[in-house]
Amino acid sequence: MSHYYSRSRSAFTLIELLVVIAIIAILIALLVPAVQKVREAAAVTQCRNNLKQMGIAIHAHHDGHKSFPSGGRGPSVAGGRTLVNGVPADYSDQTWGWCYQILPYIDQGPLWSTPAGQDAAIIASPMPFLYCPTRNRLTVVQGIAVSDYAGNGGSYGNWGSLTVPTNSLDGPFVPTTGNPLTMAAITDGTSNTLLVGEKWLYYQWYDDRTSGGGSCIDNEGWCNGWDNDTICFSGTTSYAAPNDIVLPIQDTTLGWSCGLVFGSAHAGSFGCMMCDGSVHFVTYNLNPTNWHNLCSRNDGQEVDESGF
Repeated sequence: MSHYYSRSRSAFTLIELLVVIAIIAILIALLVPAVQKVREAAAVTQCRNNLKQMGIAIHAHHDGHKSFPSGGRGPSVAGGRTLVNGVPADYSDQTWGWCYQILPYIDQGPLWSTPAGQDAAIIASPMPFLYCPTRNRLTVVQGIAVSDYAGNGGSYGNWGSLTVPTNSLDGPFVPTTGNPLTMAAITDGTSNTLLVGEKWLYYQWYDDRTSGGGSCIDNEGWCNGWDNDTICFSGTTSYAAPNDIVLPIQDTTLGWSCGLVFGSAHAGSFGCMMCDGSVHFVTYNLNPTNWHNLCSRNDGQEVDESGF
């Protein structure tokens, strides 16, 4: 009698293996964009929360001092912080900028009151609320803690605006001159005036200061007073009547190397917080006139909120 034995196969054929690989490749191609989209959604949420935290802190500062923080007036070098009898000076005379001035209102009082002689330790301290996860760059570069956000200096100006009378600048942040602004100065309405936004930084400069222009934007960090590290404008030519509006740009686009320009790593829009504390994501290609009006606190012009 003949006996027949069946043998089970112990391996895939080449065709079957290729089919499996193709299926896996298709699944990965479908999955990766979905994962990236979820990750970016989480990053946008964190960025929104950062701006909201800053808004709460700035409003708390205004409640306590009856004034916005000032934009500061000098570089954040060791020994450059203004102290009075060993205590940090307030908004009316502080050399360091608005990010430093809001520390007591964002659970960072001990860092704000760090004793004299330890300025370098403050300068090197990264603040979690100052970093957008989408950008995902180093938070400390060459011993200086940087920031992804900037205060609104107005519709035009530059770091040379330190010599300009405070009432000539039209943003909610002005240099420390003894004449800081109150809510009453936002005559265009707090919901129509930008307070803080993400700042532009070319992506190749995220972690590198050796390649050129990026050093101008991050060389003094978040403590800095009235400089392109912490202040931006909608027009950045010079102190004169505004005639050159600069729209916010995405980090993938190479702009002016020394910044003073709003923007972010997000695709399509960037995060903004208005003077009323509300947070919006504003499109990069909004109408230039609308952008100019959004950055001015007192031009008397309406803002088209459809660009938000």
